[in-house]
Amino acid sequence: MKIIKRKDNEKLFSSFWRDYQENNVTGPYYSPDTIEYHVVTEKEFLVSDESFVFVNEEVCPKCLGVCFFPVYSKEGVVYSNSLAPLASTSKYLDSCFEYIDTLVDEHQISKIELHIDVCYSQYGEWKYNYLRDYGYIDCTINDSVFMLDSSAEDLFYKLNKSSRRLVRKALASNDCELKVYDKDSITADVFNNYKNYHFICAGEQTRTDESFDYMLTLIQNSKAALLELNYLGRSVGYLLVFLSHPYVSLSSIANLPQYEREVPIYRLLYWKAIEYFSSDYDVLLYGYPAGNSLIEGFKSYMDEKQLKIAKYKSYMGGMTVPHFRGVRYFDKSLMLQDVSIFKEIMESSYE
Repeated sequence: MKIIKRKDNEKLFSSFWRDYQENNVTGPYYSPDTIEYHVVTEKEFLVSDESFVFVNEEVCPKCLGVCFFPVYSKEGVVYSNSLAPLASTSKYLDSCFEYIDTLVDEHQISKIELHIDVCYSQYGEWKYNYLRDYGYIDCTINDSVFMLDSSAEDLFYKLNKSSRRLVRKALASNDCELKVYDKDSITADVFNNYKNYHFICAGEQTRTDESFDYMLTLIQNSKAALLELNYLGRSVGYLLVFLSHPYVSLSSIANLPQYEREVPIYRLLYWKAIEYFSSDYDVLLYGYPAGNSLIEGFKSYMDEKQLKIAKYKSYMGGMTVPHFRGVRYFDKSLMLQDVSIFKEIMESSYE
């Protein structure tokens, strides 16, 4: 068995990665496009991309395991925050984690945080947090998913009564128009308007221009789509989704805050995503935040705003599922820092 690193031979690495995806259950987070998006987004902190595939050495080589493993450095701390490795058998999964241990020594990594794709946890070989088998402390969070398991007409009744009423009323008024921009209809003007609304919502530019450029490239390559809500002839909200068949992942929402009381922007955009993708896709990932508690475990916290968003997702038919995560410390001070945060949050919940 041999290791092929992305940084050594990206073409061969990508070929084997696709081979693994075609022959094994993975999930949308393991899509090469999603992985590249995260590389671009965190580029300023990237020290080395140590992503690798495990391949057997037979006449016709076969990919046995995959791992996206970027090494970052921020404020003097070297760390990795990424996907858990996947492998075709537990034996090869062991080999992946053993190789990660060599990277810890090579780069003097202080902390590793890994997560398992939600869809893999539902449909893959190991439906539990297997990170715990390799010395990682469980810090699972919750995600929200919407199953596209029926017709759009039937799926509408997964929304709660209040949401159905608001959506019906808005669409019946003819004041609202919903559009979906794909590779054939997206324009630079439309995308730049979404980008501008993103700045307005955040109050500042929270993503690099390069990451936005890559989003546009994904739309142009049929790997993403942009939904737009127009109200009284003006665009007031956008929803960007990533596409990795049979999964749709809600990635980014941006709107004009002054219209939130006049029109149910989020509900209409969510409903359009459900309606539009229901015929060709199986799962719509609402993502994080999700759940019902401010504190759900170690390194699994929500603030009041996030809790409201989580409840809103449940109103829109979202089902809460575990998003398995794990953390491993190689620097005692970082561990104590996270434990201190957990202690403070727990103590404040009793005040």
